[in-house]
Amino acid sequence: MGLQWESQNRVVRSLKGTPTILGGTVKITEADFKLFQEEFLKWVERYGCTGWEIHFDWEETSDTVDAYISPDCTGQTVTVTLGTDVSRPSEVGIKFLAFHEATELFLTKLRHQAMAREFSLGAFQSEIHQIINILKKLVFDNVPRI
Repeated sequence: MGLQWESQNRVVRSLKGTPTILGGTVKITEADFKLFQEEFLKWVERYGCTGWEIHFDWEETSDTVDAYISPDCTGQTVTVTLGTDVSRPSEVGIKFLAFHEATELFLTKLRHQAMAREFSLGAFQSEIHQIINILKKLVFDNVPRI
């Protein structure tokens, strides 16, 4: 697909769906899928989510889900799925979906720790502070200095 991105992440792409028009609803296009991937990878890089093997799928999802991730924290692999029919098919809508799913990946380690059998408050709080530091950098590194 010609998408170049250098990182510690491995990216795999798959096209399972073919865009069509069904029942008056316009399906997203291959260009939308490419935009989704680019935007997702941009946010993954900004969040510093490294070491993940990232798989992209484009397939039919339920009526209530436009996109989702399926992470495996142990193997550090994630499948990012964009539905063939989304509720916000505009460029901004596609970018929002990518941002949302990248943020889900960003918070995956925290969620994984919270659900672990051997819950550690110290590790959980440490992860919260890592998240805060990354967000602080994202916000304040872009603020003009006086």
